[in-house]
Amino acid sequence: MSDSSAALSIERVRVNSLDIPQARDLDTIRRVIEVAGQGPMTLPNLMELTSFSKRHVHYRTHAARALGMVTMSREPVLVTLTSTGSELLATTPYSKGEAELLRQGFESGPLRPFASMMLATPAPTLDVFAAAVGAAGLLSPATARHRAQGLLAWRTRLLGEAKDTHAEDRQLILF
Repeated sequence: MSDSSAALSIERVRVNSLDIPQARDLDTIRRVIEVAGQGPMTLPNLMELTSFSKRHVHYRTHAARALGMVTMSREPVLVTLTSTGSELLATTPYSKGEAELLRQGFESGPLRPFASMMLATPAPTLDVFAAAVGAAGLLSPATARHRAQGLLAWRTRLLGEAKDTHAEDRQLILF
């Protein structure tokens, strides 16, 4: 499917703008998922345990929800790990297993209308993808471009092609 035909099919779909994540870094989204794995968390708990600002906890929690890794209840807001989120935590970051679960979440949740276009080979251009995101989410061109950039930043990780540039930082130092 060409970029333009995929964009036209997305234009007929509406996606709640909250379901189009603003978080670009899957490592920080995974951190929210890890903390939610300790048990149901309030947003202030997530802020404290991740050291993320309130705004960034919201962005990353909504992204994790859009990927099907957590649920969010209302009044009070409680973030709870899903079974898929538990499966994700059993994988190694940047592994094929992680990529498969992230891709499944992307393809089966509210982001599904963007999946075929975003995961296509070759990758869509930012302009075409941003137009599709904007049309589906009824977003301004600037907001659509920002969110499309974030989603495209996930692309290599969802396809299992990303390299872990932080692996050395996470290694346990014994001496």
